Amino acid sequence: EQHMQQLALKKLADKAGIMLDDIQLVLSGDLLNQCIGSSFTLRNKQIPHLGLYGACSTMAESLLLASMTVSGGFAKNAVALTSSHFASSERQYRFPLGYGGQRTSTAQWTVTGSGAVLLTLDNKGPKIKSATIGVITDYGIKDANNMGAAMAPAAFATISTHFQDFQTKPEDYDYACFHQPNGKFYLRAGKKLGFSSEQIKQGLLTPNIGNTYSGAVPLALSNILDVAEPGDNIFVISYGSGAGSDGFTITVKDEIVERRELAPKTQ
Repeated sequence: EQHMQQLALKKLADKAGIMLDDIQLVLSGDLLNQCIGSSFTLRNKQIPHLGLYGACSTMAESLLLASMTVSGGFAKNAVALTSSHFASSERQYRFPLGYGGQRTSTAQWTVTGSGAVLLTLDNKGPKIKSATIGVITDYGIKDANNMGAAMAPAAFATISTHFQDFQTKPEDYDYACFHQPNGKFYLRAGKKLGFSSEQIKQGLLTPNIGNTYSGAVPLALSNILDVAEPGDNIFVISYGSGAGSDGFTITVKDEIVERRELAPKTQ
């Protein structure tokens, strides 16, 4: 995971046209004990670092805190970074590989991958317009094979709070994407929240690539940004097995037309 995060961080810097030394803060996390993968990534790099853990919502948590840090004037830029690895995470969660236990037919497989996002005040690229920090919402679900039921209450609470706080409704958004442990949950949740299939289908990737855990929302957002137009509003909600959730409103800026050509398309 250290190597994957270093690759993601280096590629991010190359695309942004900056040196690693120009990065003022990295907020990152992984699924390992004490976020050791993230710590080793930045060892001796002389870059200020805050380690985070939010399970599948780690990327959303890092984006939220990075945007608050930059907009508050505490740093000129900040990087949100996360990773996971199937073998290392499954070593300690649900189906430890060393036990050789049989997985259920509905079990998800942890992704092996890493991603990074640079947040700045240069007024280029998509803009995080607003965000909602969720509360811990636990309905006492005890079935370890039904993680969707355990996470859904927190997600619904965050979405409802976001709409109330910013006086918005589903029709105000051009696109919406959520964490997606599976395709059925994603579609049902979107429908119950009042989003149309046209608003949510661009962000649905699980049927093609599986559950990417903390990478699910950034990948969905990346796929949306491949087709979004300047001025479009995107609703983003992430949640994890910690029964917590965070939500954002992201507005697409004019620079998206140029910026998205700097990298391969998501699909």
